[in-house]
Amino acid sequence: MQTQPNIARRAHQTHQTGALRRLGLWLVLGVAVALTLQGCNGSDSNQFRTVPGTASTTASPLAVNSTGHFQGHIAFVRNHQLYILNGKDDTISAVPAGTNVQDPAYSPDGSRLAYVRRGASWSDLMVLATKGGKPIALTHNQGTGQQTTCPNGITESDAVWAANPIWTPDGSALYYLSDAQKLAKTSCGFTDLAVWKMAARGGQPTLALWPARGEDNTGLPGAGGDANLSLRPGSANQLAYTHYAYDATQTNQRLVQLYLATLDQTQPTTPGQPQEETALTPATGDNNSLQQTLEPSWSPDGHFLAYVMRANGTVSLVVTRVSDPAMGAPNFRDYMTATTVLLSGAYSYPVWSPDGKSLLYMQFKNNEYDLYLSPVTVTGTTISLQGNPIQLTQGGIDGDSRPSWTAV
Repeated sequence: MQTQPNIARRAHQTHQTGALRRLGLWLVLGVAVALTLQGCNGSDSNQFRTVPGTASTTASPLAVNSTGHFQGHIAFVRNHQLYILNGKDDTISAVPAGTNVQDPAYSPDGSRLAYVRRGASWSDLMVLATKGGKPIALTHNQGTGQQTTCPNGITESDAVWAANPIWTPDGSALYYLSDAQKLAKTSCGFTDLAVWKMAARGGQPTLALWPARGEDNTGLPGAGGDANLSLRPGSANQLAYTHYAYDATQTNQRLVQLYLATLDQTQPTTPGQPQEETALTPATGDNNSLQQTLEPSWSPDGHFLAYVMRANGTVSLVVTRVSDPAMGAPNFRDYMTATTVLLSGAYSYPVWSPDGKSLLYMQFKNNEYDLYLSPVTVTGTTISLQGNPIQLTQGGIDGDSRPSWTAV
């Protein structure tokens, strides 16, 4: 039985071992959720009320802060089921999206939700109308169970994974992560997650971006992968994402950086074909200490990028101003300016409010992940948090599934 792919894997490993490692890294690096608040007028008095029907044999009931009002709706996942938090009346409702779901993403107009439905050795990209209706599968990744042995010796299954859908600005298409490139004869065995694109009405997906440059900088996929997609507002093809690779000098050490890619410039028809990619963050921190940056999230105006930074044993929530120089800037310093550490602790998956005035994120506290939000103030090219964070949920939500927020 095939297992879900991890994002980082050595190309020479067997497929079975590599798939297990890919699963572990995907889940570990995805263990957090973030939300944002628009027009917050609630207090931080933590007046929680229990949501009926959310208790289980393995989890306490979910509770919601009755004072944490905001504009719009937030979709999130708890116990692998999809829920929506209404910012007007602080109610939470279950969505009939099926079981074992992840990664909800609202369409730009809020009328549809894309998400991922997982099976034992596959996952599919789904779309559901927010006003009700039957979920529609855009991919059919279950496969037939057929096994193929690639020239590099990796045994490959025809079951395919999908993850992390995001919408194009006009709502006509979705970018998402998949290892479907492994099925092509020219890329058999390349099972790390790449970026794919598909029309929202369904159809034939296209490969938009190959994963990491490859083992020891050979120029081929197979030693890393991509994750945490975030499309820059105001642009239909500037994609920020987490980029995984192995250090050429220390091959057992993963490099985890933020990258910016310009998509749809050329069609990547062969493994390792160049794309317009730029590293937004360095691979190391001060004094050559290893630094990892991941989980990017664009502000609605496309000027700021919030993300998580791991360095020297500390996890921080960071925001930085991102300029827009000529395409192909050679160094991350040409892009990133005015970097500010907002919070340090067990935080992850920052997501902006639709109006850009708040950040909401996941914090691990009391042995569970819950949703918190903080208003922000922009002064010139810098940004800062205002007041105390407001806890929106209590009782825990899934830490391996990023939530989504719509203003409507």
